[in-house]
Amino acid sequence: MGYQDDSYEDYGQYGEDHSYEEGGVAQGNGANKVWSSDQVEQQIESLYQKQPSGDFTCVTCGYLNRLKQNMQKHVETHIDTPGYICSYCYKQFKTKNSLNTHTSVKHREESKKNFLSFNQTL
Repeated sequence: MGYQDDSYEDYGQYGEDHSYEEGGVAQGNGANKVWSSDQVEQQIESLYQKQPSGDFTCVTCGYLNRLKQNMQKHVETHIDTPGYICSYCYKQFKTKNSLNTHTSVKHREESKKNFLSFNQTL
């Protein structure tokens, strides 16, 4: 199996219910379940394996990548996480990578202002 694109991104919106608690409230199969960051990390770690060649393989779909970071982003698309909420427009995204991409594209100016005002308070 050949290498797939290293810049794997799932830019889709995930759900319309914007209720959110610390750690998040799952939707879909895990409805009303609160997930901690540790639980999400454990789930992600269980969904890929390191091969003797040094590559990483997704145990769910066979996706292959040589970078662990990219594999972690990929396998997150297979778990029914609570989702991630945009703090600017409250849209919900299935993966942290999707949220980060959305924020950098759609809210670039707002995030720059917040960053600058935060640094001035230090």
